[in-house]
Formats: sequence, C-alpha cells, structure tokens
Amino acid sequence: MLGEVLESLQLKSGSVVCDCTLGGAGHSVKMAAQVGETGLLLGVDQDDMALEAAGARLDREVPAFRTSC
Repeated sequence: MLGEVLESLQLKSGSVVCDCTLGGAGHSVKMAAQVGETGLLLGVDQDDMALEAAGARLDREVPAFRTSC
C-alpha cells in the first residue's frame, strides 16, 4: 500500500503533507525523504508514545529532516 500512497501523493521537494495515522511512521519516513528539508510533514496520532517513537524513527532514518513533537 505504501507504493500506491506515494504514487497518489506525487510528493516532491518542498511539498506539504499530513500523515493523519502516524503510528510507527512507516509511511512518514518515505514521505519525509521525498519532501526533503524544504518540505513539511505533519504527523497526527492520539498516542503520545507513538508520537515520540515516530519522532525518534524519523530522526534516525531521515536525519536531514527536522522533527518536533
């Protein structure tokens, strides 16, 4: 499903995107890499632990992307 999501969104450097089901950040890692440093990825989750874990994963897997929780 990740491939279909990314194909549908057609993200590029500087894009703005919101992942409303952030969870473990699997999709968000790929989206962050595509929007790059000039883009914006918003991640939404009602679980504070999921938000912290997703932030840590993004920091680890997409180091050029700046996260804030």
